[in-house]
Amino acid sequence: MSNLPTNYVDDVLNADVNTRRKYQMIQNSDGTVSFNDVTDYDTVGSSIGAAQINAQNTKINQNSSAISTLNADLTDKADYDNTVSNISVNSSGQLVMTKGGADSVIPFSTTPTISLIAHDYAGGGSYSVNVPTGYKRYILIAGGQSGSAPVYASGCGATRLSGGGSYSGYDACFLLTSSGTCTLTGDSSAPWVRYYILLGIK
Repeated sequence: MSNLPTNYVDDVLNADVNTRRKYQMIQNSDGTVSFNDVTDYDTVGSSIGAAQINAQNTKINQNSSAISTLNADLTDKADYDNTVSNISVNSSGQLVMTKGGADSVIPFSTTPTISLIAHDYAGGGSYSVNVPTGYKRYILIAGGQSGSAPVYASGCGATRLSGGGSYSGYDACFLLTSSGTCTLTGDSSAPWVRYYILLGIK
């Protein structure tokens, strides 16, 4: 729909000839009368009727619908950003999404995007993982040398979610809350870091 006109004007009476509108009464053959506007105008105003009003209302309805859709999208986006930004680990070591100070799992209002950022075979006693910007949170999965030898992560706000230490197995999963360099190290009894996988959450 094209833009509506914005150049409507009012009638402007010729004050030198008439200070109010003038009408001529006409006698019709059926006994009725009609009125003819004989006012002298400096400017004849714009005509507006059902067609113009319907066009305006159609445009208003379209805009109202678009605004409602936009508000819903913005609400979802705000809820999603707030939820993703508050991913944390509770006192039981569980990954939760906190909101409004409540320590409880809250579902995403919009499906998050999880991307594979990097992966590599580390093969050393320590390994530095470059954690790029542009993500809300990160999941880092790493494997130790063997048996129950744990893997440790430091930097980027790393929090262990599972694996190693008091957990069984040598694979470990960490939650990272910021970008930068995260250093993976093996245990002194089996110091090798065998691999890592870095995921980003948007």
